[in-house]
Amino acid sequence: MHSTQRARSFFGTVFTPRCAHNTITMKTTNKLLPAIAFALACGTSSPALASGPRNIRVDQERLASLAASDQERVLWIADRLEAITAIDRATLDRNERRALRDEVRTLKNEADAYNKAAGGTVIYISGAGLILILILLIILL
Repeated sequence: MHSTQRARSFFGTVFTPRCAHNTITMKTTNKLLPAIAFALACGTSSPALASGPRNIRVDQERLASLAASDQERVLWIADRLEAITAIDRATLDRNERRALRDEVRTLKNEADAYNKAAGGTVIYISGAGLILILILLIILL
């Protein structure tokens, strides 16, 4: 029979065995918790690192509803956005990257204006928002 000793803790009196192989010491837990936290942090993926090449999609139905000159402009915007995403931005200096960002913003705003002119509306729902909506629907129904 193993001998035990009384130890006082925050939760009251705890009986712990005296043999060292059955206990987890404070040194072990102090090293174990940061190691687990580090493993979890390294194991999670970041969307910025996981994103692959972006494809620019043009809805052909909405494109057909635009005038011919607007159709050409939308196709040019799509080609320009694909060219910008294909550029290796690591070789550019700060001012060139800023100019590209500004150009992308203006092109996206112009594409949104053409999209609204063609009667298209887009609703963005995040993943967490979608999960929340589904949970609410399950609870309410």
